Amino acid sequence: MSIQRRLLLSALLATLLVWGLAVLAAWSQARREADELFDAEQIQFAHQLLDAYARLPVSQIQPAPQAGSAQRQHGKEHDGLGFALWNAQQQLILSDGSDGAFPFPAHEGFRNVTLHGEQWRLYSARDQHSGLRVTVGQEHEFRLEVAGELTGSMQLAWLLALPLLLLALIWAIRTGLRPLRDLTLLLQRRQPEDTAPLPDDAPQEVRPLVQALNQLLNRYQDLLDRERRFIGDAAHELKTPLAALRVQAEVASLAQEPAVQQRALQQLVRGVVRSERLLQQLLLLSQLDPMSQVPDAQAIHWPELLETLLEDWGLTHPADDFPIQVIWSDAQPLPLQGNAMLLSLLLRNLLENARLYAASEAGVRLTLAKDGLTVSDHGPGMTAEHLARLGERFYRPAGQAQPGSGLGVSIAMRIAQLHGLQLDFHNRPEGGLAVRLHRPAAA
Repeated sequence: MSIQRRLLLSALLATLLVWGLAVLAAWSQARREADELFDAEQIQFAHQLLDAYARLPVSQIQPAPQAGSAQRQHGKEHDGLGFALWNAQQQLILSDGSDGAFPFPAHEGFRNVTLHGEQWRLYSARDQHSGLRVTVGQEHEFRLEVAGELTGSMQLAWLLALPLLLLALIWAIRTGLRPLRDLTLLLQRRQPEDTAPLPDDAPQEVRPLVQALNQLLNRYQDLLDRERRFIGDAAHELKTPLAALRVQAEVASLAQEPAVQQRALQQLVRGVVRSERLLQQLLLLSQLDPMSQVPDAQAIHWPELLETLLEDWGLTHPADDFPIQVIWSDAQPLPLQGNAMLLSLLLRNLLENARLYAASEAGVRLTLAKDGLTVSDHGPGMTAEHLARLGERFYRPAGQAQPGSGLGVSIAMRIAQLHGLQLDFHNRPEGGLAVRLHRPAAA
C-alpha cells in the first residue's frame, strides 16, 4: 500500500472516529442539559401543585381517584410528565391517570424507577403545613428523544461537511507528498554515473531523506573512485610483470639449451609468484579501504598471536637464517580490541620488509611494551626523503634491487588506522630502521 493511500485511510478512520466521538459527546452533553432542564421543570411543577392545593380548605381536598383523568392531555402526549397528589392520610386525591400511577413516596427528592416496564424519573415533595405529598414523573424515553432531536440537526450538518472535509484531506495529503514525488522523478531521470548531490531545498520533513541520499551518493562515488583506482593500479602495476612473463615464456619456448630453458622457467615462476602477491595486496587494499571500523573486534592476546605468526613464518621461510628476537618489556603489552588476523598481517609485512632490506645475519628485534610494539632491524636505514614518502602506494626508492610492489607499508598503515593506532618510522642511532606501532598522543 502506498504512503498516500495509507495516510488517506488513516485520516479517514481518524476523522470518522473523531466525528463519532464528537457526536457521542454532543449527545451526552445534550442529555445532561435535558436532564437538568426537565429536573428543574419537575421541581417547579411539583411545588406549584403543592402550593395550589395547600391554599384550599381541607374540606375541599377530597380523595378523587378519577380526578386526574381530565388531566391526561397534560401527560406524556406533550411533555412526558405524569403526577400524583396525596393528602396527609396517604390517600390519592389527584393523579394523571395511568401516567400518574406512582407509588406513595416514602422519601423526598429524585429517584429512578421502573413502572410497567418503562424507566421513569420521579421527583417527590411534601408540604410541611398541610402534609400533602406530590410526585412528578417523566419517562426517560421522552428525555432521550429530546436529546436526539437536539443533536440531530448537528449530526446532519456534520454529515454534510464530512465529504468536504475528506476532499480537503485528500488535497492536503497529495500536496504534502508532492516533494517526495518530485524527488522520485528527479532520481528516475538521473544517469547512472551522475552522483552529484541532490538539491537541499526540500521541506524540513523531507530534508533528512535528501541528506541521507546525498550521503549514499557520496559513498557510491567513493566506491566508484576506489574501483577505478584499483583497476588503474592493477593495470599499471601488472603491465610490466605480465610483459616480463611473456618474455620469459618466449625465451623458454625458443631456448635450445636445457640450462637456458630451465633458467627462463625459473624466472617465469618467480614472476608468477610476484604477480600473485601483487594481486593479493591490491585485493586486500580494496577490501580495507571502505572499512570504517575493525571487523570482528576481540581482545588481542599477543602471546597467542605471535606464536601463530612465528609458526607460519617458519613454514613459509623454512631455510631462512633470518633470526627474529622477541622481547617482552611488559607482561601485558598494548591492551587492544582488534582483529587478530589483520594485526598478524601488519606485523608480517613489517617483518618481511625488515628481512628484505636489513642485514640477514643480524635479524630483527620485535619489542612488545605496554605503550606499543617496535620492529627494529640492522639495515642501512632510509633517507629523510624516503621516510617522508613511506606509505604511498607503489612508492619504491629509486635503484631498489629487492622485489616488491610498494604496497606492504600501505597495507600496514591502513590496518593500524582501522585499529586507532599509528605507525612511526625512524632511523636508529646505532643503525637500521625502527617501526613503532602505538596509540596517537591525542588518543
